[in-house]
Amino acid sequence: MVGLMSPEEFIDKTIGAGVESSWTGEDLLEKFLEQPGKAKHDQHLRYLAKRHLRERFPLRFSSNPVAFLFLLPGRTGSFFVLETFGTKNATYLWQVGESEDLAGRHREIQSLMVYLTENRRREYLATKPDGFTRITHASAGDPSGFRPWLERMERTLRGE
Repeated sequence: MVGLMSPEEFIDKTIGAGVESSWTGEDLLEKFLEQPGKAKHDQHLRYLAKRHLRERFPLRFSSNPVAFLFLLPGRTGSFFVLETFGTKNATYLWQVGESEDLAGRHREIQSLMVYLTENRRREYLATKPDGFTRITHASAGDPSGFRPWLERMERTLRGE
């Protein structure tokens, strides 16, 4: 996860020339989800895509591992949400206050990507950053772990 990219940058870096370049972020995500058995959390990604505030922030991608950065509405402000495609990594949320600069918060998260990629996740989590939430993918009784994840996600978005 070296950095967050636009759909065009992601296609150029990972797939190369000859791919339809007019795809939106949502088109590219859908192409990923069409691959049977590849997405560890397809329900989670579909939920996030449905709620994504695309008019305020374009979907962003990471290539190693493949991950997606969404912007979701919250009760007070919004949340950047990072979800991976083919790993068991937890979902990461960063709150963006109503008066906070969205572009500035995005730059902070962008710089965190390199830090997290360097296998320093535990170190980051130990700091208990303000406005950060980690939601694991528990699967007790639910093969995808979707129900408990969804409940925790919605509580977090409501500010509970």
